Amino acid sequence: MSTTPPERAAVPPIVDTTWLRHRIADDASLVTCHVGSTMAGPGPEQTFMGRHLPDARFVSLDDVLAAPPSGTGGRHPLPSPDEFARNLGALGIGDDATVIASDSPNW
Repeated sequence: MSTTPPERAAVPPIVDTTWLRHRIADDASLVTCHVGSTMAGPGPEQTFMGRHLPDARFVSLDDVLAAPPSGTGGRHPLPSPDEFARNLGALGIGDDATVIASDSPNW
């Protein structure tokens, strides 16, 4: 006998803190990520360590979410789908996760 997983509610492309506050405690698939980059200044991980959502993961735009810079692809070219999946998987983010990304510690 197989069971069908329950339907998950649709997630809007942009969420606010009220939406997040209501979902974060009850949705085990929800993963919050603080995206940092050296474009915002030195020490994006220090910014993360100073203030972030509980259980958030630091994700480097420079190293995790972008392929190496190239002459034609710009400073942060998109990685291949396989590389993107590998990079997020290395952070413990699986295929079934609902990922919320933020670049601001101003919660």
